[in-house]
Amino acid sequence: MGNNTNPNYIIRKNLSLSLVRAELSAAFFFTIPGPKMIWQFEELGYDYSINYDCRTCEKPIRWDYFDQPERQRLYSHFRN
Repeated sequence: MGNNTNPNYIIRKNLSLSLVRAELSAAFFFTIPGPKMIWQFEELGYDYSINYDCRTCEKPIRWDYFDQPERQRLYSHFRN
């Protein structure tokens, strides 16, 4: 699970690191031809699990995510 040699490399507890990784994975994801399916608010780094409450329950909408500069950067990366 990730980088075991560096104890500070925990993406679940480090927001900026997880958003940079999402940006990197999007760069590879969009190069694959065909239609794309993006999870709810993935372009803003939505960090609620699919199993939040239950798998098919409505997830909370986090409109405040767009006010955070790191998430805006990820959004602009998805947009371009």
